[in-house]
Amino acid sequence: MAGVAAVPDSGREHWLARAICGGGLTDALVPVSAPPGTPTSEVWREIRCSADLDDAAMVQAVARFFRMRVADLDSSRLDALELLPRTIAERHLVFPIRMRDRSLVVATCNPSDVDAEREIGFASGRRAEFVVASPEAILSAIELFYEPDRAVEEIVERLGTMDGVTLEVLDEADEESGVEEVDPDSGPAVKLANLILHEAIVQGASDIHMQPAPKGGTVRFRVDGVLRTMVQLPLPVLSRVVSRVKVLGRMDIADRLRPQDGRAQIVDSGHKYDLRISTVPVRGAEKAVIRILDGAATMTLEETGHPERDLATLRQLLRQRDGILLVTGPTGSGKTTTIYGALTEIDSDAVNIMTVEDPVEYELPGLAQIQVEPKKGVTFASALKAILRQDPDV
Repeated sequence: MAGVAAVPDSGREHWLARAICGGGLTDALVPVSAPPGTPTSEVWREIRCSADLDDAAMVQAVARFFRMRVADLDSSRLDALELLPRTIAERHLVFPIRMRDRSLVVATCNPSDVDAEREIGFASGRRAEFVVASPEAILSAIELFYEPDRAVEEIVERLGTMDGVTLEVLDEADEESGVEEVDPDSGPAVKLANLILHEAIVQGASDIHMQPAPKGGTVRFRVDGVLRTMVQLPLPVLSRVVSRVKVLGRMDIADRLRPQDGRAQIVDSGHKYDLRISTVPVRGAEKAVIRILDGAATMTLEETGHPERDLATLRQLLRQRDGILLVTGPTGSGKTTTIYGALTEIDSDAVNIMTVEDPVEYELPGLAQIQVEPKKGVTFASALKAILRQDPDV
């Protein structure tokens, strides 16, 4: 416990009263009517009420008394939560925040609790390093982080509902029989994931970013090439949403240590969309990005937004019998739309067009589109070699 010895109560003087007085919050020791052995949380509330104090000031006083730091509960990490069962957290009113070296940083309102220190060490296999927080803050953190479903429900209620909106998940292997209509009464994580997807479609987002951070997660939409924050989520809630997204993409939700790719098809308000899902492990969590592709979108050069002069130059290049056309630009700048628009422009029965893509974002009639699948031996190199034997024009 960072070298701090247990502080016993002396008579009717409670250590918390001495800490409050020593911190300059009161001129004299606050009398405590609670009998010896009363939980510190109850003594804390009694002193707070009788001396008309606030939790923040009391936390600062206790931290100075024990020469400890004040807890930052919002920075709690999932790997720390997994080390300490909820039963122990509730029994001793403690909350795990993060691992540091061989220690587990734990918030407490009673840094002198030797029993808590001992049980935390036994359960986690790490030395408890206490930081100070109020009883109410610790209870709120336990409810939020150990029971994320409730937190998800609150967030869904805050963001709004999907009344009148139907969202379906399609099985690409069999679209006719594989339609799974999302039950409006399904789990909280499913509701929140659906709400995020629907809102992204409404705003015309090309990508959804689910970004974990030390103090929580952020969901951002890329609209017109610019990332915009949609909502801030606690890390456990973001983790549940990412897991739901991985289920949609038929990815391994148990594997959080390797990058994964997946794809899904959804129908939102009668309109079909393709999703390309990518997850990567980051420190203590997973980051997910979803590319949203309009399955019914038309691909023409006019829709790229290029000036007429540039379109005329591009069409002149497309009429050449040989050469290479490079399309470059940042995310959301229109590279994919330009390439597909160009392919649509030159597509005809007299031309054999073959593409190698990872992924195939839009399926165009009349084109032979090859999806890269390294696990099956289909790479860019092997596909290009095979294409040369297919008498290609483009």
